Amino acid sequence: LNNNMMPNVAAFLCYLKGLSPKNREAFAFGSYGWGGQSVGQVEEELVKCGFNICMDKIRIQYVPSREQLEEVEAKVEALRIAGTIDSPADGKSSAHVALHLLR
Repeated sequence: LNNNMMPNVAAFLCYLKGLSPKNREAFAFGSYGWGGQSVGQVEEELVKCGFNICMDKIRIQYVPSREQLEEVEAKVEALRIAGTIDSPADGKSSAHVALHLLR
């Protein structure tokens, strides 16, 4: 929205910062329609929250295709296999859940 992150994303990141997460891995991903600055802003906020950035941010213009989403899922899976990120008991990482919501 006006070259910034969506208000609900900003609100979530504000809430997340209050939780003071430490020693956690994260990366920013998202789609954009015009300027594309919001994904970088999300990454900056994740760093401010205390996350370690484990992968370069992913920016996709307009609506991601199924193939693009599958590429992101493959990158997340590679991080899991490498032991960079953990898998919860259900086997689905937060990134997998977020990507599922985008579909």
